[in-house]
Amino acid sequence: MGRIPDDDDDGPETSSTSNPMKDVLEEALRPLTVGSHKDLAKAILQKSLLINEVQMLLSEKRTSLSSMRTGIAINAIPLSLLVLMVTMSKYYEVSEMVWEIGTLSSFCILLLCIGTYMILRSLKKLHDYDRIILEIKKKHKSIGRFIEEDRE
Repeated sequence: MGRIPDDDDDGPETSSTSNPMKDVLEEALRPLTVGSHKDLAKAILQKSLLINEVQMLLSEKRTSLSSMRTGIAINAIPLSLLVLMVTMSKYYEVSEMVWEIGTLSSFCILLLCIGTYMILRSLKKLHDYDRIILEIKKKHKSIGRFIEEDRE
């Protein structure tokens, strides 16, 4: 970890693993006293980590919404197959196609179960992410004003 040179120190900062963002922050805060600089830097890092956590939760929320959209699409497939079966029913006898209709019905039920599972799991995750974001908003008032609430 590099050090901040004092105002009377004209030597360069020596750090083999220098972080560009840290260098910019240190340069901007150089006129401050060392004690206040540490407190300010610590506060900035805490806010930054908090914002990153909220951003990560929001990206997870988007992923859950994508999963829900996929579940809805999977639930639409059996409906399409059912429409196709009814439309084509004048070209076959149900008594002659019992095994095929039974297999297709089983496949449709399986797809409905998978789609419903994906939707329910996504709803649960969305609720969990909303709860965590609300806790962060209540705990940290300074960040909470930037997080929009769902209007129900």
